[in-house]
Amino acid sequence: MQTLYFIQDLDADGTNNYSNLIGDLSTTKSLRCPLAPCVEEDSTIDDTFEGAFAAGATAICSDKKASYCFQFADDEIGSTDLDFDFGWKASAASVNVTGRKDFAVYGDSTIRCSLSTGATNTAGTFQADRNSPGCDG
Repeated sequence: MQTLYFIQDLDADGTNNYSNLIGDLSTTKSLRCPLAPCVEEDSTIDDTFEGAFAAGATAICSDKKASYCFQFADDEIGSTDLDFDFGWKASAASVNVTGRKDFAVYGDSTIRCSLSTGATNTAGTFQADRNSPGCDG
């Protein structure tokens, strides 16, 4: 999802850049509203992602997407130089019930996975990072 925002420069500011916001149709420079005026047709992701953002260290969000919550990988990337890189992480909302793996995706198309180590039926903790193994098994 994020690569589309980068390649097409949908916010029309003349530079290739990223967003660390899922946002909604009132949040400009977000994946939901890359360019004002905000209309559904310009969104790079659909509205089902709006409630899937987890602000804390655990996969707790108001509306899961396929039983997962997402967050920007600011623990690795930082949130100040989004022109350099980006990363998004996904973790199961209920370990071993709705999912067993955590995922991390980065601007260079690297995708990493790790098995969740949390107790069954607890929120995941976004364990995958750039040093995790690939998702080949």
